[in-house]
Amino acid sequence: MARLGADVVKDSLHKTRSDTMSEDVQRVKNNIVRWHDWQPMISASAASIKTNRGLNHDGMAQLILPQNEDWNDPIVKRKYRPDGRTQGGASIPAKELPKLCFPLDDPQEKNGPGLLQNEVAMTTGRGLLVGPSIAADRSRRASSRVLAAKHNITQVTAPFMAYSMCLTRFGISHEVVFGPYGDHGFNYVVLYNTILKTIDQISNMGEHGEGLELMQEVQDAWNRAIFSDVVYDLSDDEDSDREEDVDAVKARYATFIADKRARVEQELAS
Repeated sequence: MARLGADVVKDSLHKTRSDTMSEDVQRVKNNIVRWHDWQPMISASAASIKTNRGLNHDGMAQLILPQNEDWNDPIVKRKYRPDGRTQGGASIPAKELPKLCFPLDDPQEKNGPGLLQNEVAMTTGRGLLVGPSIAADRSRRASSRVLAAKHNITQVTAPFMAYSMCLTRFGISHEVVFGPYGDHGFNYVVLYNTILKTIDQISNMGEHGEGLELMQEVQDAWNRAIFSDVVYDLSDDEDSDREEDVDAVKARYATFIADKRARVEQELAS
C-alpha cells in the first residue's frame, strides 16, 4: 500500500522557488477560492488578485492567525494591519500553529482534540492527490491519471498533511509568490517543521500509546476526506490510450499488407 513519504514531501517543499513555482503551489493558488464558500464572499475576479486574500479578507485572515488570536478583535487587526494596510504590520509567527490547523467550528479545541482536522486543508490534500476538479465536487469521477491513481496512494502520512497545510496557508494568504524559506514573507519550512514536531510530540504522549492513537484518528479522518468516495474514470487511462494507439498502428499495417497482397495476386493473375 503506497504512501506519500517524507522525502517526497520535503523535496517538493524545498525545491519550490519563487521563479519556478511548483505545480502543486500553482494548483492550490488557482483553485482554493472556488473550493470553499468564503465569508465574506469573494468573486473569482477579485480572488484572481492575490493581494485581495489573506489579511485583506476577514475569513482568510482568521485562518492564518495564531490559534490564540481573533481577527474580530480590533487590537489584533491593528497589530497586523496598521492604518488598514498590510505593509508595516507585525509578522505572523511561523512557529505558532495557525487556526488553519484546527477545526473551522472549534479553532480553540473547546470540544476536544482537533489538530489538523480542518476541512479547508483536507480539501487541499484531496485536490493534490485526486485532482482539483473533484476536490470539492464529490459527484464527479477522478481521472485515472491523477497522482493517487498513478502511484496507488490510498492513505496519507504526517508529512503530507503538513505539506497540505503549508500550501493551503499560501493559497489563502495575500502573498503573491511562494517562498519556502521566508524569502517572500512567511517561512513555510518553519511551519512545516513545527507541524511535524507537534505531531511527533503528541504521538509520544501517554503510557499506553494514547497520543499515537489520537494522531492515527487524525490520519484516518484525512483518509476518509480524501479517498472514501473516489471513483476513477478508467476511460482516460494512459494504458488504454496506448492500447488504442497500438491497435491503430496494427490496423494500418493490416491495410498495407492486404493492399500488397492484392497487388501481388493481381500481378500473378496477369
